[in-house]
Formats: sequence, structure tokens, C-alpha cells
Amino acid sequence: MAVYKTVSTGASSTQRVIVSISGEYGWDRSDSGGVLIRVNGVDRCSSRGDYWTSFNATFELAVGTATVVVEYYHGKVNYCDVSIQLIETEFSITTTAGTGGTLAASAQRAIIGTTITLTPTPNSGYQFSSYSDKVPSNLAINNNQFTMPGQNVSVKANFSKRTYNISANGNPAAGGTATVSKATGQIGDVITVSHSDNTGYTFKGFTSSPANLISNNKFTMPASNVTVTANYTHNEYTITKTSSPTAGGTVTVGKTKAYYNDEVTVSATPSAGYRFVKWQTSPSLTISSGKFTMPNGNVSITAVFEKITYSISANGNPAAGGTATVSKATGQIGDVITVSHSDNTGYTFKGFTSSPANLISNNKFTMPASNVTVTANYTHNEYAITGTPSPAAGGSITLGKTKAYYNDAVTVSATPATGYRFVRWQTSPSVTIANGKFNMPNENISVTAVFEKIPRAINYNVNPANSGQITSDHGGTAEYGDVVTLSYTEQNGYLFDSYSSDDVTITNGKFTMPNKDVTIVGNFYPGRSTCTLDKSAYTGGETAVLTINAERAFFAHKYRLNFGLGMDTGFVDVPAGTYSVSIYIPLEWSKFLESTPKTGGVLTLQTYNGKTLTGEYEITGISYAARGGTIPKLKLSRAKESGAYKLDGVRATYEIAIPAGVSSYKLIYGDESVSAPAATGFIIPGSKKVIPLEQSDVVTLEITYGKETFRLMESVPAVVIINKNVNPES
Repeated sequence: MAVYKTVSTGASSTQRVIVSISGEYGWDRSDSGGVLIRVNGVDRCSSRGDYWTSFNATFELAVGTATVVVEYYHGKVNYCDVSIQLIETEFSITTTAGTGGTLAASAQRAIIGTTITLTPTPNSGYQFSSYSDKVPSNLAINNNQFTMPGQNVSVKANFSKRTYNISANGNPAAGGTATVSKATGQIGDVITVSHSDNTGYTFKGFTSSPANLISNNKFTMPASNVTVTANYTHNEYTITKTSSPTAGGTVTVGKTKAYYNDEVTVSATPSAGYRFVKWQTSPSLTISSGKFTMPNGNVSITAVFEKITYSISANGNPAAGGTATVSKATGQIGDVITVSHSDNTGYTFKGFTSSPANLISNNKFTMPASNVTVTANYTHNEYAITGTPSPAAGGSITLGKTKAYYNDAVTVSATPATGYRFVRWQTSPSVTIANGKFNMPNENISVTAVFEKIPRAINYNVNPANSGQITSDHGGTAEYGDVVTLSYTEQNGYLFDSYSSDDVTITNGKFTMPNKDVTIVGNFYPGRSTCTLDKSAYTGGETAVLTINAERAFFAHKYRLNFGLGMDTGFVDVPAGTYSVSIYIPLEWSKFLESTPKTGGVLTLQTYNGKTLTGEYEITGISYAARGGTIPKLKLSRAKESGAYKLDGVRATYEIAIPAGVSSYKLIYGDESVSAPAATGFIIPGSKKVIPLEQSDVVTLEITYGKETFRLMESVPAVVIINKNVNPES
């Protein structure tokens, strides 16, 4: 072993020694080596290993001198550091405290010379008073500090109770005061409290600072000053307002809640129809100039009102129309007043009005808050006057006015029309008309002027005398405007020629009666004319010969024969004597039809001066011929197939039934035709075709059986005129 380093140090009796060693050594792998550290001859630490190995150690030694030796073997020490630290010895510090607090030191152990701070902490309500029981006894403590001696220390802190102030007040101050049993106290003392309250305030309890001390009017003194407060509510009283009666008005107060001794304003406003009388209060108060002082309690205020009495007047509008009456002359709001009216003749009550407006309903009203005027309103009846002539053509009536009021004077006059004269007045209702005037009744009036026609004479003469007679449908008199129809009777071989008159114009044997007497002359001439046909029956295609036997010549510039369905016309000069006219009778149409021919017609000849001569004729027989021969297969029986024409002068309605086996049919008339297919047994009973016949007097029905088509032609019947007179009127 070899010594590498030796370190020695000395220490005092109050010091400790701390040795710290660190280093590195090395050796050959073939042999082990190590380091041994001895302190004061005692092995404290060793280390072995291969190659280089670090080592370190720390030791604390008891007080005294220390010698450190570092030895090694096999190898070498690369380096070795040894440090020795001397540390002073610490002594204990013990603290205690008496009642009322605690004591603490800034350290529990300290080395000599250390400054130690003591902290005495009083409990609540206590204060530090002194130190005692010091070890060492001569330990000097200044400002709660001392210097640590070379020994253990002990010390005691002593405490005493503190004295605190006690104050009392009211909240708010105006509410009252609080009183305490004494002005100061120490923790744990029992303090009693009381209160004195002012008017208008209510004591609501004590509070304290610190809080929540007081119970049952006392408290235990805490470790602090104490403030006791008596708390008050400033009493806010209710103000109740009413009206008497309720409908009488309203009360307004400056506030609905107030404090004792507050000034409160109040006013009363009457409702419509009421007035204020006085105040009533509970409790009794004096209200002056709309103000009162609030008492120490709730207040009820009543405004007393009373109804106002108003006047009620009534009149008529216009005054002449009538009057209004009310059930009483005065009233108060809410009174029900009835109204009535008395009407004068000639006026119609049209309703009540009022001031104020719109009060009255069902002849009564409720009194408002004002004087009332009731008016019965009237219409001055303006009645209609109707003037009527009877008959309407008899004349005219003139009225002074068409509307008038009751008892007005009304003028009236009647003017007859030509041919009439005034007879009398008729009125509804009945009034007296004198000197063209009447007084208007109390209603509409109808005035009728009654006229009558003036009869005028009709005188009759003939020329020449004894040639005939004339008369009229009116006989010997007629009234103005009458249409008079003349008639004549031929006598002694004379024929009637014409009527003539210097007073009227006669047209077609008629005249209108003028407003005077008239004379009518009937003119006759001698002679007679006849007209005959040469046969009584004709076959289609024949010519009928018309023979005219005229006593005198005249020109018939147009004649017309009416054959029922067709007409033949022409022009002819008729000389005196016998004259014949040949007329073609177109009757060459096939017809297989049982029917009755037409039985009559009219022959008309129009003369040169526009007059006409007429004669009646009769149909006595008709025969038919088939164009192209007979067609036995197509003979129709009326039971199954029939055709008929209904004549209306210029149009015909055709009704037909189609027989079984007909595949189609066509109806041809004029320039028009209708056709349709027809199935076997196709029947059209009652089917109507309107056929215009202005241009054609032939209607053809074509029917088809298979490939055969047959034509049926309905023809106009032949006519015969038999010895009917035809008398020209010249």
C-alpha cells in the first residue's frame, strides 16, 4: 500500500466535520488493485476494479480534529481530491404561551450567534403582555428578538384580555334609538340591549357589527368593538279613494301610499251630470285647498257627488206641423224620459230629433248631462194632383199645379178635343170644383175631365136615282174619328161603280168621320159581266178556257188563278162583249195516292185603274196520269206508306213514312233536296219537312228498291170555276 494524500484539520467543540473525497485510479488487468481511505486511523471506504475506476465518499465526523489518509495498491492514483468542511453545532429553541395566545420562534434550532425572532400571537379578545420563564434566565429579548447563545433556549409569552367599545344607534335615525347596558366590554361579557321608537316607524329588530350577535335582546361580547343598531321600517300607509255614488265622478290622489306626516294632494272630478259636494275621510282628516297631512295609519277618502237637475223642453218643427210632449220638464242623468207627439192636419210626423243629438229611441230617451230639447219633426205633406181626360182622346186638362199642400187653392180647366164636348168633373177623393178651383184635401187627388163625342149626321144619296141603295155600318150618325164602312145594293140592272163625297175621302169603301155632317153618294152604271171555264174537270196537260162576258170594256193588266199549291198569271185586254182566255193546267205528274183534292179557290182580275174583280171557283174533279206508264209494284196504300201536304199558302209541311224494302230515298222540291239511306222497314212517322213552294208547285219523292229507283210526283190539283160571277169595280 502506498499513501497518496494525507489531510488534517482542527475543529472547535461546537463544530462538526464533513469530509468529501473523490478521485480516479488505475491498474493492470493481470493484477487487481484498489484504493483505501482511512479517517483518524479507521477504514472508511475502499474500491477495487480493473483498469480505471472513479471513487468518491462523504463522511460526517464528531467534533474534533480529523486526519484523512488516502492509500492505494497495484496501480496508481490518477487524482484524488479531499475537502473538509467544519459546521457549527445547532441548539434547540423551546417556546410556550399562557392563556390567551401562542408563541412561535423563527427557528426551532440555531447555531450560536443566530438572531431569533419571537412572534407572540394573542387569541381573539386578548393582547400580548410579557415574556417569562426564560432559559437562560439572562436571555435578553428586545423587540421580540434575541441572539442565540451556545446552549438550548426556552421562553414563555404571557397574554391579557382587551377592552372594546360598544356603540348604539337607530336606522334610520328618525325611526328611534338603541340603548346598551354598558359602553365598553371584554370578550365574553354579556351585554343587554333595548330600543325606543318614534311615531310613524315600526321596530323590525336589532342588527350588530360584527353581525348576528344579538339574541333575545342581549349578546356576548366578541373580540372587537361592537355597534348595536335598532332597525325601523318607515311606515308607508295606504290611501284608498272612492266615489259616492260610484258613477258620480272620480277621485285623484297625489300618491296612493304615504308616510306619517307627508303632505298628500287630492282632487275630485264630477262625472257628466254630477257635481262635487264634500269629502269624507276615515280617520277624520282636514282637507284644505286639496291637501291633507298623512296620519299614522291607512286613510280612506270618499268624494261625495250629487246629480245635477237639467231642464227638458219640447217643440214642433215646423210649429204648424204639431207639437212634442215630454213626460216631465226636468230630469237628472240616467232618468228615462218618454216623448209623444200631436200632429196637425196636412203634416206627417217623420220622427223625433234632440239636442244633444241621437238621444231618442222607441219614444224615450235616457237623460244626459245637459239640458235637452226634444223636437217633433214634420213633413208638410205635398200631395200629388193627377189630371186625366176621359176618354184620353176627348180633350185635355190643365192644372194650376201638380203638387199642393193641404187646403191650398188649386185651379183646373178642361179643353175638349175636336169632336168632343166637356161634360163634368170627377175627383177622387170627392171635392167640390167651383169656378175652376178647389181646395187641396189631405191626400193625393185624381181629377178627371169627362168628355163625350158630338154625334154627326151621315146623309146617303145614289146616282142615278133608283139605281141602288147605299148605307154604312154606323147608320145615320157617327162620331169624329170613327171609321165608317160603306155598303151598297144594286137595283134595276145597275152595277155599282164607286162612292163619292164633297166632305170626305173614300178609300176601298171606307172613310174617317170628320167633325161635321157628311153626305155620301153611291154611283151605279147599267150592265152585267160573267166569267166561266169551259170544262168541269181537267186532265194534266190540258188548257182551260176562261170566257168573260163584259158589258163594257176594261183592261185587266194582270190576272191570277190560285190552284191551291200553284198559280198561273198573265195579262189580258178585255173588250166589251165576250172574251176568252186559254190557261194551261199543268197536271202531268204521276201520283199513286188516294187523296181528296182541294175544293175551292179564287180567280182575281186586276183592272187598269188598280181595282180588282174577283170570282170564286170550285174543284169538282181531278184525274192523274203516270209519266212512263203505271208502276204496279209501287202502288202505295195509305195504311203503310203515305204522303200528304199541309198547305199554308206558300209553304208546305211534308210528312212521309218509308215502306219496308226501301234502301234509300230522296225528297226533291224546287232547287233543293234532302236524302238519306233507309234500312229495311225504316219508318219515319211524323217526320216533318218544311217545303217552300214560292217557285215550284211540284214535290218529288224518289225511293229505291234494290237497283230500281221510282219517282212519285205530287202535283197541284186541277181546278174548275163553275158559273161564278166576276164583277169589275172599274
